[in-house]
Amino acid sequence: MGVAHPGRCWGWGARLATMTYRSRRRGAPRAALAGLILLMALGCTQPSPGPPTASPTVSGDRVQELMLTVAEMPGGTWEAGGPVSSDGFGQTICGVNTEPVTPEAVKLSRRTRPDGVEVSQTVRSIGPDAARQVLDALARAIPDCARDTRTVNGQTITYEVEPLASASPGVVAFTQTSVGGAFVGLSGAQAYFVRDGYLVAFSEIGADPAEAADLLHGLVAAVEAK
Repeated sequence: MGVAHPGRCWGWGARLATMTYRSRRRGAPRAALAGLILLMALGCTQPSPGPPTASPTVSGDRVQELMLTVAEMPGGTWEAGGPVSSDGFGQTICGVNTEPVTPEAVKLSRRTRPDGVEVSQTVRSIGPDAARQVLDALARAIPDCARDTRTVNGQTITYEVEPLASASPGVVAFTQTSVGGAFVGLSGAQAYFVRDGYLVAFSEIGADPAEAADLLHGLVAAVEAK
């Protein structure tokens, strides 16, 4: 379970990024929820202690290349979101630590659409072996993870987790909804995959449930084309 790391949470408090959330409570004010929802989702969790990855193939340049530009974003017209920290954020999902070792490089971005949909992307260089191990562990854990409880900034939150069908092989996608603790009724989706040995994650907020899967699929395809 992740532990809140205040030093790494400062850059995320004012934006919705690495998780996707849609309110099942009609009329819930997004502006009022934005900062705390992100903390709930991402966790701003402290990466588990571990040695830096030793892979000589890790390249900060390639990490940047795998980040989608605004022009490369599928599904409409996008704008760059606010500034994001380049510090790594680890989170534990259904018992799987997404940063089992200290990343050599991490890039994060946030994009927004005029209709309020937001997408974030994270690329981590934790080494090809560790990246594959994380993806394989998520693929095993998600189908059997009906509920996942985490402590975020002192708040205990229980999520209902469901696999999300993906048209892309090698992609682990899932939705999660807060059913206990803070922000009951808020739901989101994530997609994880490995590209050239790097762990890539996407999330969206604000899309209709029917669009979320298609949007994530388009985002994955855009990275695969790079």
